[in-house]
Amino acid sequence: MITNLLITGPFRAGKTLRPGDDYQVFAWSDSGLVNVSIKCFVRPPTPPEYKECDECGAYEVESGQSVDSQVSEKAYRNTSGFLNIVATDNSHHVVAETIYIEGE
Repeated sequence: MITNLLITGPFRAGKTLRPGDDYQVFAWSDSGLVNVSIKCFVRPPTPPEYKECDECGAYEVESGQSVDSQVSEKAYRNTSGFLNIVATDNSHHVVAETIYIEGE
């Protein structure tokens, strides 16, 4: 079971990051390995559209190990949106967080 999901970075009001900001994702599980998935969504259009970029992906890490990433400057150029961060462990327990992106 995932016991904690923590995202750190230079947050502004309302869990908001900007393009180019570095951030870290930590997930702890009592069942060992954790799969961390990061997906970018941009708007417009409405509803927001998935926009795969170099920073998106799935990472398998040990419990408590960080996934270091950066908000894509390319994906969020002249637009805003959010990151969908999902942690899944070996027992199929899922925890998700949304981080908002304020485009330039």
